[in-house]
Amino acid sequence: ELLFHFLPGDDVRGEDRSRFRVDHVMQLPRAFRLTLDADQVSDTEYFEDFAQDREGTSIPFLEQLARLSYRDEHWRLTGEVQHFQTIDRELLDPERPYARLPRLVASGDFALGEREWLRYGFDSELVYFQRSLGVTGWRLDARPELALDVAAPGYFLRPSLSWRYTSYALSDLDEAPNALFGRSPSRSLPVASFDTG
Repeated sequence: ELLFHFLPGDDVRGEDRSRFRVDHVMQLPRAFRLTLDADQVSDTEYFEDFAQDREGTSIPFLEQLARLSYRDEHWRLTGEVQHFQTIDRELLDPERPYARLPRLVASGDFALGEREWLRYGFDSELVYFQRSLGVTGWRLDARPELALDVAAPGYFLRPSLSWRYTSYALSDLDEAPNALFGRSPSRSLPVASFDTG
């Protein structure tokens, strides 16, 4: 879907006004997929002046997203960039959403044995979050996991162990006077679960 509105020389604002929207999903060779989902307007009053219903006048921001992803039986990989155009003039700079430029996600799920009762895998994310005001930086989040998945007619048993690690590399801390953890906060913790029925 491609949408383009253009109003040359608007008498009220004394300038050209426009809206551009693209919503596109493309299946690429080898299980890759490209997604484009972006919306942009020429000015913050665009929806107030041209919306055809009440919902259009209450849009606080517009998302611009480009994503390349891959998925097969064991792997899920995603690379994306995401940005927002703020429409709500009342939204203060510290309340505006962060852009993610880029965001990389990888996860894997594997099984061992003839019955595939022993499962192992991981989830991970690396992202650079940025905006014009406030703390910016990188975040790494990773969670490897080992689990049993024993099931038969009438019962299942699923114990698992995982380890969650999150680390930041922050900048612009002078804009956050209440920052307690410095430029490189991190956490590391084990997680255990037991699910049966």
